[in-house]
Amino acid sequence: PGILLSETSTTYDAYQWYYEDVILSGETSSTITPTQDGDYFLEVTSGSCTFTSNNIDLITCPTSIDFDGVDDYVQTSSVIDDVSGVSSMAWVNLKNTFSAKGYVLGEDDFKLYVNNDLTLVASVTTDQGIFSVTTTNTITTGEWVHLAIIYDSSSLKIYINGSEVASNSSILGTLELNSTDFFIGKNPAGNLDYLEGYVQEVKGFGKALTATQLQEQVYQTIVSNNGNVMGEIT
Repeated sequence: PGILLSETSTTYDAYQWYYEDVILSGETSSTITPTQDGDYFLEVTSGSCTFTSNNIDLITCPTSIDFDGVDDYVQTSSVIDDVSGVSSMAWVNLKNTFSAKGYVLGEDDFKLYVNNDLTLVASVTTDQGIFSVTTTNTITTGEWVHLAIIYDSSSLKIYINGSEVASNSSILGTLELNSTDFFIGKNPAGNLDYLEGYVQEVKGFGKALTATQLQEQVYQTIVSNNGNVMGEIT
């Protein structure tokens, strides 16, 4: 959704887009915004010469990622770029068969996981040691729930559906910028504690969001605007 196909190498006399080898009526400019999955290609004309592009196979991105609890995970670069604060969040739907500890998201110095009793644990590592906080609240399997953790240099908080449910305000030391990559679905420290469930709308911020800013994020969905990531109020 939101992708734009464009021919930018030069200017041709005529353009014609095809979908599944069939002419797309009216699509005779150098750009096209596809509306469905499938193969697209462009035919261009310059004088008496005609050229065609390679096929471009488009698929719709899944709205959520399915983690099997065995070996599935996502890995990307760290979101920690400010030692004074960091925030991470996601929508999570644990499978009804969930029964073992599973990491939702994070990096080695800042992470969130679900215990087998469905309580949540967040931890942060500073130059003074490892500090954590555990919820008394539990989450329900088979239901979508918004989970977030925020560290603001002195406290570590867990939020469920935008409401604070647990905090540790006795954090000592400074969060260091030597964290691992950011992981979704497994323990950042190794190949263990895989999550069994679905995850979508993962967001990471290199700062501590306020409670109001977090609640705004709960009610924003991620959309693509010509390849740019944007938020849309729901």
